[in-house]
Amino acid sequence: MNVVARLLTITVLAGVLASATVAPGLAASASAGLNISLVIASSANLMLSTTSLTFLADDPAIQPSVPASENPVSVLAKVRTKGAPSLYVLSSDDLRSGADVIPITNLTWTADGTPFTGGTMNKTTPQLAATLPTGSGSYQSAYRYFLSNSALYLPGTYSTTINYTLTAP
Repeated sequence: MNVVARLLTITVLAGVLASATVAPGLAASASAGLNISLVIASSANLMLSTTSLTFLADDPAIQPSVPASENPVSVLAKVRTKGAPSLYVLSSDDLRSGADVIPITNLTWTADGTPFTGGTMNKTTPQLAATLPTGSGSYQSAYRYFLSNSALYLPGTYSTTINYTLTAP
């Protein structure tokens, strides 16, 4: 009798286990974790309202300082950073017309309010054009450019390129 009882018990247990896995209304579930990593890099975006400046020089006795025809030039700096962003400007060279040269230091600019600043153009040392507050933000101003006029300038069409660099460390 003991042998039959054991077989009966085993059979019943096997039947209960089998019916538990297929019983209607019982739901199965599983879970898994997912780690999320988000990387946000520093970024800098600079927009100027024009890509060229034109100076129409007249008699220096009448017009000692020549404003750019495009004045004012709007500037918009957008940065995403933890550091202190800054804006610098550097000329690639002096103003040149063939062999004739007007030193780039004769070009100056003013700025409409802080954190933007005015200055004198340079071809060897970047000049600070804005010291923006630490952290991310959007900053807008306007620059006005002026060329110091001289009777010593020879007639011609002079050109150079000035480059602005916005850093967001």
